[in-house]
Amino acid sequence: MKISRTAFLSLYTAVSVLFCLSLRYGVAPLLFPETYGGRFSGGVHELAGAGHYTQILDEYDGHLDEIRKSKLAPPVYSENLPINLGRLPVPDKTSIFISLVLPNILRVNNEISATRGRLKGLFEKRRQFKRLTQKEQWWLNRLAWGYGCNPEDTKELLLRVDVVPVALALAQAINESGWGTSRFALEGNALYGQHFSKGNKGQYIVSRRGNVKVAAFDSIYEATRSYIHNLNSVWAYSGLREIRAELKKHELALTGHDLAIGLERYSELGVRYVHDLRYIIKRYELEKLNTVQLKSSTKDLTVQFSR
Repeated sequence: MKISRTAFLSLYTAVSVLFCLSLRYGVAPLLFPETYGGRFSGGVHELAGAGHYTQILDEYDGHLDEIRKSKLAPPVYSENLPINLGRLPVPDKTSIFISLVLPNILRVNNEISATRGRLKGLFEKRRQFKRLTQKEQWWLNRLAWGYGCNPEDTKELLLRVDVVPVALALAQAINESGWGTSRFALEGNALYGQHFSKGNKGQYIVSRRGNVKVAAFDSIYEATRSYIHNLNSVWAYSGLREIRAELKKHELALTGHDLAIGLERYSELGVRYVHDLRYIIKRYELEKLNTVQLKSSTKDLTVQFSR
């Protein structure tokens, strides 16, 4: 039985869509863990509060001043925030909060860099007129689907699959969570103020007045990964992605100050929100953390604060 070209293409498209959906909701995390975020290798250590966390930082040389000097952050990941963070003296609160969030931002950026490297390798292979393997094509299709673009659109995919400056991510976490003391941050790791849109699936927290739903997450890492993915995929932040690409084109450093202008739509405050972020970045010298890297380690340490 012969099948017309049109019928074949329609069938191929339908099968591809069904396969992508099965990957997204079924075996994808097993086949491609690098884009879903792998599990931490160490066990979870229960801590009573911020005081116990400082003891961990003592052991791992993870205090903020040590990180600034060495440009290395220990792979210590906190699942949540200590409830007594707001009761600490301001210098301690700010230092501990940054130390808590920073490793998660670095890890997500490392994962994105690895994915971007693999993506560029596949594009180079196609540029040389070499055919992708079936697994490579599946990976590319799923990645493009996750970022909301066409797998054939090389330029757009490279615009989206890229890192976010540490300074910018920290400034937004500070601003949106009130240095980790807001109810949304403490109850649902909602550090970045991501609204829970109608039709979404997942966890959320409702404001006391009941008029706002904020996305909640199982860990700070999950919140950070979702936040950076939003900046890289939502149409409202296309300006940020264009600025980032232009800076890289001219081999200029990515800074939170430069990219902040692309977040005017992130808040109802608009331009004032951009000014607030830039003030935070300057006031707490966050740009100096853009070059910090995670220390190499055979085992990560995960901590969780008791409630």
